[in-house]
Amino acid sequence: MTKDFTIDMLIYGAGAAGLTLAISLARRGISVHLIEKMYDAFRGSRSKGLQSRALEIF
Repeated sequence: MTKDFTIDMLIYGAGAAGLTLAISLARRGISVHLIEKMYDAFRGSRSKGLQSRALEIF
């Protein structure tokens, strides 16, 4: 069985950049499909901090 659906944007990676982009696009009415290869959320820190613009979007 095949399910057909239409998306405007496919984002691979649900890190800070991917989530920020997905939120920004969704606010503009663009349908987004977000793919993450990890089963669970990463428990540690991968960067020294978030950019101020990313924090504004979150």
